[in-house]
Amino acid sequence: MASLIVGQLVFPSENGYKVWEDPSFIKWRKRDPHVTLRCHDSVEGSLRYWYERNKVNLSVSNAAVWNDDAVQSALGSAAFWVKGLPFVKSLSGYWKFLLAPNPAAVPKNFYESAFQDSDWETLPVPSNWQMHGFDRPIYTNIVYPIPLDPPHVPTDNPTGCYRTYFQIPKEWKGRRILLHFEAVDSAFCAWINGVPIGYSQDSRLPAEFEVTDYCYSCDSDKKNVLAVQVFRWSDGSYLEDQDHWWLSGIHRDVLLLSKPQVFIADYFFKSNLAGNFSYADIEVEVKIDCSRETSKDKVLTNFIIEAALYDAGSWYNHDGNIDLLSSNVANIRLKPFPTGTLGFHGYMLVGKLEKPKLWSAEQPNLYTLVIILKDASGNIVDCESCLVGIRQVSKAPKQLLFNGHPVVIRGVNRHEHHPRLGKTNIESCMVKDLVVMKQNNINAVRNSHYPQHPRWYELCDLFGMYMIDEANIETHGFDLSGHLKHPTQEPSWAAAMMDRVIGMVERDKNHACIFSWSLGNESGYGPNHSASAEVKYVYQPIKVSLTETMIKIKNTNFYETTEGMEFKWAAHGDGCELGCGILSLPVIEPQGSYEIEWKSGPWYPLWVSSDAEEIFLTITAKLLHSKRWVEAGHVVSSTQVQLPAKRDTLPHIIKTKDDVLSAEILGDNIRISQQKLWEITLNMKTGSLDGWKVEGVPIMKNGVFPCFWRAPTDNDKGGGLSSYYSSWKAADMDDIVFLTESCTIQNKTEHLVKILVVYLGIHKGENGTLTELAKADALIKMDLLYTIHSSGDIIMDSVVKPISNLPPLPRVGVEFHLEKSVDQVRWYGRGPFECYPDRKAAAHVGVYEQTVDGMHVPYIVPGESGGRADVRWVTFQNKDGYGIYASTYGISPPMQMNASYYSTAELDRATRNEELIKGDYIEVHLDHKHMGIGGDDSWTPCVHEKYLIPAVPYSFSIRLCPVTAATSGQSIYKSHLQN
Repeated sequence: MASLIVGQLVFPSENGYKVWEDPSFIKWRKRDPHVTLRCHDSVEGSLRYWYERNKVNLSVSNAAVWNDDAVQSALGSAAFWVKGLPFVKSLSGYWKFLLAPNPAAVPKNFYESAFQDSDWETLPVPSNWQMHGFDRPIYTNIVYPIPLDPPHVPTDNPTGCYRTYFQIPKEWKGRRILLHFEAVDSAFCAWINGVPIGYSQDSRLPAEFEVTDYCYSCDSDKKNVLAVQVFRWSDGSYLEDQDHWWLSGIHRDVLLLSKPQVFIADYFFKSNLAGNFSYADIEVEVKIDCSRETSKDKVLTNFIIEAALYDAGSWYNHDGNIDLLSSNVANIRLKPFPTGTLGFHGYMLVGKLEKPKLWSAEQPNLYTLVIILKDASGNIVDCESCLVGIRQVSKAPKQLLFNGHPVVIRGVNRHEHHPRLGKTNIESCMVKDLVVMKQNNINAVRNSHYPQHPRWYELCDLFGMYMIDEANIETHGFDLSGHLKHPTQEPSWAAAMMDRVIGMVERDKNHACIFSWSLGNESGYGPNHSASAEVKYVYQPIKVSLTETMIKIKNTNFYETTEGMEFKWAAHGDGCELGCGILSLPVIEPQGSYEIEWKSGPWYPLWVSSDAEEIFLTITAKLLHSKRWVEAGHVVSSTQVQLPAKRDTLPHIIKTKDDVLSAEILGDNIRISQQKLWEITLNMKTGSLDGWKVEGVPIMKNGVFPCFWRAPTDNDKGGGLSSYYSSWKAADMDDIVFLTESCTIQNKTEHLVKILVVYLGIHKGENGTLTELAKADALIKMDLLYTIHSSGDIIMDSVVKPISNLPPLPRVGVEFHLEKSVDQVRWYGRGPFECYPDRKAAAHVGVYEQTVDGMHVPYIVPGESGGRADVRWVTFQNKDGYGIYASTYGISPPMQMNASYYSTAELDRATRNEELIKGDYIEVHLDHKHMGIGGDDSWTPCVHEKYLIPAVPYSFSIRLCPVTAATSGQSIYKSHLQN
């Protein structure tokens, strides 16, 4: 009766009190937080459960789904996670669902058993209702999606009403029943058979209620009705201002747990390693719930509490049936408490483990901890278990130590997000995340910015991933409001914030992977542009460096030697493979290194005999054996170094021919050709190449134009008014049009024509006319000298003079447009993937091929993308081989190259990749300089100084020439090298 009275006060009613707007009332009838409970019936059953559950490996990730099939896969995962647990029942499935526009519009008494829900729709649980056509998802970074008026939320507060039916299994007779919600966003009330049984907030942690007295007995034919009312917004929303999608509903599993009258309610595993790591003292704190059966004083009279450790790693070394119980390596017994122990009010078990196998990200050795509660006769009453690791986390000056060794954290942030499911999890997709991370040499993860699904922690234990666990607290939006007191300084929010931290630690405290706890993100003060390959390169454990005479190979691992690796070498000259082979090395110990005199390596004879201008050596380390997260043959590390040049590099030159070219004036155009091999039309008014044909096939539509602008990236916009984008706009750099001041023929012979075009970059607001005033206000001047040879070669010598008060330039280069059919790109430079001046270390220099479509990188928000760095030469050809060749010339350094069906203006216009519209041509950029992308963070202008382009004069040269199927970029490039 008392419960009903309190329930009427707490739950939605007509008395005006809104529990979801009271920060001092965050839960009702919610059990204390604790570790994940398994409710085993035997020791062997618990070991069998982990034996099956630990079989997760690379193959599981192959089942990851990202389309509509994910809905069923999520339900399958929910069923899998309770498989083998006889006293755990998943309520996941299709529930009856109705979305009301606000709490006042919720159907009256919808929680009653007799309520008719036949006309309601169905919704999978777990899920976010916005991912199934109800309401709308909202994305924000800092600003709250609701008016900042704590603790109040909008009256228009979408409210989900859920109903489902269940029966208690007959095998659960006489046992206690717990209803466990793993996570609900953002606050909810629950009823069983019309009786209110609980209220909770915190959308990323469990809420558990005892419902023994409210369920029909297992002998009854009646079905129990579980009703849940979920509020999209609550006062708790003010503590959950993370940078991600705001999605609502029962997004993690709902479980029924069955426990005996006296049961294991919580436990805390601790290991204390000896100084030489030869043994570990084990302590296990155990809490027993005897609230319905007996007094705490009689627990030890009527019950026996024990624990044991089993070596999980030994289970898979045998074929056929295995005696799991024989893997016991330590027994842990009850230790009487000394009188007056403060703080902990449970029971302490102690034991000793000899020669422990230590846990680390490199060697994730795990044990299975089993805790047993027996009656006085020795019969098992209750049994709990989890995976544990023996490790020591400590600090030294400027170092984090794991088991006495310093480790380097090579980490990433991880949100829980699925493109089809939102915040709902799938086993295979979580495994896929870990596989991708491990394969890219990532060894740590930060749960940004909230506790994640319990299975995620088990997988990180198994795969070996250092973890920072983070409380579900972020109040970033308060930084923008000066009139409101920050929640961290407001006593009324203290209990709610502390509850979230305690709940996280209590749930996750036994996981070996966690080395640090975070109290929250951006709650106390006020997508990078790099590819995973860049991350993999930076984080790779095998480092290769070249000095004047030596190649040094260093193993930066802290635990693993190179015994399980195979090293290979490959040498390339001017992009062509010269040779390759196995590199025989001694085993390199952790943190050890091995040096080779580079002239004594197997590649040296190739270097001596090659006439290549550049020779690169690539050393690769591959795994010899499969691991949980990857197959044998996986490339762990790959490094390319440039071997010393055999001679001084000389400027590139054109080797002229005696062919006679034709040049004729046709109105405003000059047409230059060489028989039927090629034909160029240049507009003498604008200075642009209005057309270029190769053997009669149109290749270039128009060009060549100066270009200094790029479609801004998210990083360019980071920092608000102080961002690069803001400074560019303030200088009108996004609004420059290049007009032709002059176009004159400088020289004309039988073998060449020289034409000088002078461009002035002025504001578009100047009406497109070059008045004297406009000339005086020009932001950039560019002199472009064309030297057109009878061979078909065009040398473009450019001199750029920007005014000195401009901000750093986005790029310095030229742009031209090709026919859409000229879509085959082949280049000698860095690749094969996208790379930029400050994002190129992982991209090896080589010869690569790609289509223009394949060059595009579909970032969610379009911007500058798809470029390739340090390009020596590039060809653009159609399917028949007709096209043009471009390279640097003279003493100009390699260039940044980009080719796209999407113009710079289109990439700037579209706000989503799906909005992009292809143009009628291919836009090509060849840049002498291109500003770095940045990415130290995404909210300040942080491109490193050496990757900025100051507004100073520049000069550079580019060579263009026709190409056919009978020629190649490689041969053209070699033809203008001075031997």
